[in-house]
Amino acid sequence: MKQMWLSDQGSIAAGIAFSRRVAHIVLPVALALGGGLGATVWSTSAAAQTVIIAPGPPPAPRMEPPPPPRRGYVWDQGHWEWRRGAYHWRRGHWQPVRGDGRWTPGHWTEAGPQWRWTPGHW
Repeated sequence: MKQMWLSDQGSIAAGIAFSRRVAHIVLPVALALGGGLGATVWSTSAAAQTVIIAPGPPPAPRMEPPPPPRRGYVWDQGHWEWRRGAYHWRRGHWQPVRGDGRWTPGHWTEAGPQWRWTPGHW
């Protein structure tokens, strides 16, 4: 095991920062070239949003009757999530209202042979 001195702290922090910068460049390129490897999930701190790409279309949505309206909240319908190599149903839930914005539910869109999840947003 290597001994680490306080003077090494700066070089370690610089190495970590460099690794993160390289990952933001290399990872999307590698994923684009190896698109047939299954689902892809990555996140960039700049966008603060996780991108989820699944290898095939989600199952048909389940029919969930929405509950009665609730003051100060909007109903976010259930949807299929991609986790651990498979689709899993996420039941609908309440989203607190933000200002005068309009809630746009999340949805899956076809992206070539794959499917991309766009999260719900205001």
